[in-house]
Order: sequence, then C-alpha cells, then structure tokens
Amino acid sequence: MKLEALLNESLERLHEFHVDSPVLQAESSLVHVLSCSRGGMVPEDTELELEADEVKRVRDLVASRQEKKPVEYFREPVNFGGIQVSCSPKACIPRSDSEVLVDLTICELQGKPGGTLVDVGTGVGAIALAIANGLPNWHVIGTDITMGCLMVAHQNTQKYLPEASDRISWEVSDLLAQIDEQVECVVGNLPYVRSEFLERKEGEHSAEPDGALNGGEDGLEFIRRVIPQAVEMSPRLFLEAGPLQAEAVADLMQQAGYDRIEVFKDFQARERFVFGYKT
Repeated sequence: MKLEALLNESLERLHEFHVDSPVLQAESSLVHVLSCSRGGMVPEDTELELEADEVKRVRDLVASRQEKKPVEYFREPVNFGGIQVSCSPKACIPRSDSEVLVDLTICELQGKPGGTLVDVGTGVGAIALAIANGLPNWHVIGTDITMGCLMVAHQNTQKYLPEASDRISWEVSDLLAQIDEQVECVVGNLPYVRSEFLERKEGEHSAEPDGALNGGEDGLEFIRRVIPQAVEMSPRLFLEAGPLQAEAVADLMQQAGYDRIEVFKDFQARERFVFGYKT
C-alpha cells in the first residue's frame, strides 16, 4: 500500500471517530511507525510502497483512537504494541500513547546484550509484555502494588504471549522497593494526573480507579519517588509523563544522578517521554 493512500485512509477513519486534530494524529502515526521500522529515517515520497507490517501498525494506532464506552474496555482484549491484552477495572486502560514508550525502549535496547528490565507500576502488564515481545533476549519484571492487577498480567502472559512466559515475572512491590537486584533498565508509566483534575474525568477515563491516575498535587508524586530508587539500581530510566511535565521530570532525573537526558514527543507532538542515562 502506498504512503499517500494509507494517510488518506487514516484521515478518513479519524474523521469518522471525531477525534481531535485528525490530520496531526494521522501524520504522526505514520511518522512514528516509519521512523521506528526504518531506523529513524522518514521517507518523503508519497508513492512509497509500505510493508504489510507497517500498514497494520498504522491501522492499529488509528483504530486505537476510536472513542469507546468505558465498559467496552473490560469486555474484550485491546491491541497494544503488536499484541493483545485484557484489561481490568483495577488498572489504567492501555493507550496508544504508551506504545511510543514501548517502541522507543525497543529501539534503544535492540542490539544490546540482553539483560533485565523492570516495568514499574505495570498494571495489567501491557508495557512489560509488549517490550518482552520486541526484545526476545531480555528478562522483564513487572511490578505493581495491586495483586489483582498482577493476576491479570499473569493471565495475559499465559493467554497472549505464552512463548515468553519463562522470561517474564511479576512482583508485588511498592514501585521498586522490593526489587533487590541490579537491572539494566527501568521503564514506567506511573500515575501523573494532578489530583484537582480527577473530578473532571470523562469518557474512558471515568472507568478507571483514581489510584491508577492520581499523581498527587503536582502530578509528580510517584515519579519523584521512583527516580531515586531507580538511580541506585539501573543505568537507564525511561518514563512517560503528562503534558507539560517533561522538563520537571528531566530536572528530577539530573538531580538524582542521571547525567544524560533525552526527551521524546507523543503522537500530538507533546514532550512526554523522558529517558535518563547514568554513565
């Protein structure tokens, strides 16, 4: 399928879904998929013939923007990062924005010697499973303080990614407090919504528990706690943050001891992903 045809198809579907900024979201979905699959180079040729897996990934991203009633997220699995995962009312619903975190992580670690990666605050395990699927030589640990979430995460492993079950484990832990080993990377999408905004939850967010969203007064409560834990055990910390939070998160990482910081944008060109490295 040609690039221009896929862009037009994506625009048509996004208009049908009544999403905000359909042109930006269609273009950013294409840019994101192609930049990952083609080593960071985004072709400008609208007649470019795309690979079948690239077309599927773009279509999956576009489909994920469709508005759904909250209850629908708990009736059937959702597509996330090239796999399926079942959801739970005890955790956040996996969203396409977090697929950027997964893809950036895979792009960063591919080709490096395998090691152990921790997905902190894993919920139903979507990020952990998608990373494990993309990095077959890595061991992945998902941590969460809620046993119910980890039970769903375990079920998701057995049902949707059984071939990786021998290198995925789930640990009950308050962030990283119960992890007592050195690891090569910590990844996390922790609660970052400011408390004052939770009273205005709408749509799909209204189905989610406040505890899975509430990041405290400034939205950084959990991020502020996890950074000093991570710097003691890992040379890499990759975090998703809320819009307008990236600069504050980068400052916290630098203060804790991460000496190289990179910031990446989401599908709507907002700085949302902060990667810290300790050399």
